[in-house]
Amino acid sequence: MHEYLTKTYTEIESILVREPGGTEIAETIRNVVQATLFVEEMHPLTDAYLYASSRAQSLNSLVKPTLDAGGIVVADRSFCSSLAYQGWAQGLGMERVWEINQHAVHNVMPDIILFMDFDIESGLKRTFDAKGDKRESQNL
Repeated sequence: MHEYLTKTYTEIESILVREPGGTEIAETIRNVVQATLFVEEMHPLTDAYLYASSRAQSLNSLVKPTLDAGGIVVADRSFCSSLAYQGWAQGLGMERVWEINQHAVHNVMPDIILFMDFDIESGLKRTFDAKGDKRESQNL
């Protein structure tokens, strides 16, 4: 998608954003949540706030400036991932997770959201991180 947009709209800046992540601070927060193994289990509410923090950093540092300049942003995920993971899968509830993320996204909403629906095994085969993270190492 990003490659197509870059080739098609050569006069417009186009960026591909890793979400959550994409900046030094946002990536550090992502690493705490996804790759750091702790003795204690991270509470789902902590997950939600940390992902929202990473998202806020990325949106304010990368996404919003690009959009304000008339550019195009393609993100591999969005707050919708938090709704799915923390809201539904971890049981915090969609409304609660949306309330947390409203402050992070602060009206920077996607124009288009593509939802990919396929089985878990196929999804895990498509991961790009050879060692995975703690989400990918959980049981199905």
